[in-house]
Amino acid sequence: MKKILISLLTSYNIKCLKMCYESIKNQNSKNLNYSIIIVVNTLNENYFLEVKNTFKDCEIIRTESNGSPGKGKNSLINLFKERTEFDYLIPLDGDDILYPCALNRLEIYMQYKPDILMLPFTDLISKEYPNTVQHVGINNKLYLRFNNYLDMRSQWYRDKQSPFELNINNVNTPARLFLLSRKGLDINLYYDENMKWYDDFITFLQIFEACIIHKTYNIFMLDDKDIYLYNRINEESASDRYNIDNEKKKINEEINFRKSIYNRY
Repeated sequence: MKKILISLLTSYNIKCLKMCYESIKNQNSKNLNYSIIIVVNTLNENYFLEVKNTFKDCEIIRTESNGSPGKGKNSLINLFKERTEFDYLIPLDGDDILYPCALNRLEIYMQYKPDILMLPFTDLISKEYPNTVQHVGINNKLYLRFNNYLDMRSQWYRDKQSPFELNINNVNTPARLFLLSRKGLDINLYYDENMKWYDDFITFLQIFEACIIHKTYNIFMLDDKDIYLYNRINEESASDRYNIDNEKKKINEEINFRKSIYNRY
């Protein structure tokens, strides 16, 4: 049976981390073999001790932090590289939450031997819910598509705007990495460690490039909004803490993004 590493990345907010951890422990699926590791990426020593004292039955690792979300996410990739006993990685943020049926749905997708599964950033609850945030409830529908160049490209350009044509602050990352196989490590995915808001756009572009050029990987973008909630109910998430209306931050994000793609795409 394939072994899955579910890594929880946390920098603050023990309350959200507890809910995320419980959502994984309370999965309906009993067929997948998985382990949970909490990765603490914080500059706050007290928070690390709080996590350590709260989750005494779970393996906890502290990694070097520079206050950037990208550095923490890269630590999850590096952890997967080191833990060769695992076949797949599910990288979660500590303020996400899995639906009870998430691993049941993953079982179905696993029959396609995916190297990468990506999910849209559309399922989010915030303080405005339910009036201004779209939320899709749990149902029995399953979708698997966008597994080739044309579909993935057409989806991106139909629903998203290109950062090569517009300022980075006028677009958003089309999808989020949800599952990574050991073969998928060959793509050398990384997150930008200098950016505060668009650290994962580079990761998406790498996966998009692999889907277009290499075509040796099984890459799927799932139209399945019933696997997890992104940011769950976290008004202190990076999305909220980083004030995108601040003009100086906008400029810095644009500069850092252009540096990261210079002479690459």
